[in-house]
Amino acid sequence: LGCMAWAHFQMGDWKRAGELCQEVRADEEAPAGLRAIALGVLGLVGAHRGELRPARRFLEQAAALMAPHEAVAMELIVLGGLAGVAEMEDEPERAESLYRQLLDLWSKSDDRLDAAAGLCAAVSFFLGRGSEAEASRCVEALSIMAGSGNPEARAAFAYALGETALSHGEARPAAEFFSRALSNLEGLELPLLRATAAFREGVALVRAGDLDPGVERLRDAHGEARRLGARPLAGRIAVELARHDTTVGEERGAAAVGRGRRAGLTKRQLEVLRLIAAGL
Repeated sequence: LGCMAWAHFQMGDWKRAGELCQEVRADEEAPAGLRAIALGVLGLVGAHRGELRPARRFLEQAAALMAPHEAVAMELIVLGGLAGVAEMEDEPERAESLYRQLLDLWSKSDDRLDAAAGLCAAVSFFLGRGSEAEASRCVEALSIMAGSGNPEARAAFAYALGETALSHGEARPAAEFFSRALSNLEGLELPLLRATAAFREGVALVRAGDLDPGVERLRDAHGEARRLGARPLAGRIAVELARHDTTVGEERGAAAVGRGRRAGLTKRQLEVLRLIAAGL
């Protein structure tokens, strides 16, 4: 059931993933490893829905259960989830510590996929804080993972290269890297990864001066995120759309402020939305 729940999470069927996890939790004879997977998946679903308090609780419980069992794959996934929650809770020092733990644990493992999503988020986080050395370590790890030939790992590496290029003001190459990430995801049922890569490609296209295709890509990403129920991601995309005075569905920036607050946007992102809504 744990593996099925993880598969449903990746495929975007978060309702079914949650149901399977609750079945595991209700089974008093379920082994600790299985319960840890179920708690981890519940935590990830909550995090991506913007339900941060229960998400953090589930992920921390999963981490505690896994500690004696050397379940490295799920440890990597849970560390990435906890770091993401810390970011959304405006706890950058805690997020940094968790991303460093993720990178260190990965370096001692033979993992070639499970840490990919967390390391992609770590690249963005470290670049945003000007920690070029740590970001480069994450990109190097992703390059090793991409060497496996797995299309998801190759997509993650391309995504990280896109984030790096974008942080250096190289919007056109960044858009090409994000497009490459999306190409690697074609045919795979990984809607969350696809929406995230599409979001960043849209940002890169806009910054490169390709406003119309960039906004179109942002709209596509926003629609995907809303279909998933990924409220924090949808809120971040709404910030970008509102910057360009573009409607998000039927609503504009003022309504997006309320959605963003519920979705777990950072204080800075909410402030940007308020300024845009005020016409500043």
